[in-house]
Amino acid sequence: RLSVIDNFGCVDTIGIGSANIMNMINNGQIPLTQIFLSDDQYSNVINIPFDFSFYGIDYSSCVISSNNYLSFNTNNAGGGSNWAIQASVPGSGPFNSIMAPWQDINPAAGGVIEYGTYGSAPYRVFVVKWNDIPMFSCGNLFTSYLYLFETTNRIETHVIDKSLCA
Repeated sequence: RLSVIDNFGCVDTIGIGSANIMNMINNGQIPLTQIFLSDDQYSNVINIPFDFSFYGIDYSSCVISSNNYLSFNTNNAGGGSNWAIQASVPGSGPFNSIMAPWQDINPAAGGVIEYGTYGSAPYRVFVVKWNDIPMFSCGNLFTSYLYLFETTNRIETHVIDKSLCA
């Protein structure tokens, strides 16, 4: 069974009805694990509880960047995460990554980064949430979600709050 999204943002990932994943996260119905990152840092290796195919390669682990992206390059675990966007992707920048979008945010100044999984095999969703993270250059708060869908290998990014910094 494929996931279906209705006009209200509700997703049927387990084949028995619709669920608004964002609302379920915000209401505490989907438990998430908080990670603590400083500015411009990658997390330790995080296991994804299913194989996710990205450009034809299956991955079961990743690292999360404090700069709002997920990378399958686990060699970066615990290291520095580039914040300067000097050329277009894929020509430069963090390779083998999903930008949600890539930008300079600073969780050391506030906010929360969390991840978790929703649903049952083979229709689970791996979720990463960057919540109320201050933008580095101006301090305005930013929130986004990243969803990786099992079986379909679909990627969704949901930007909730994104202001421009002057």
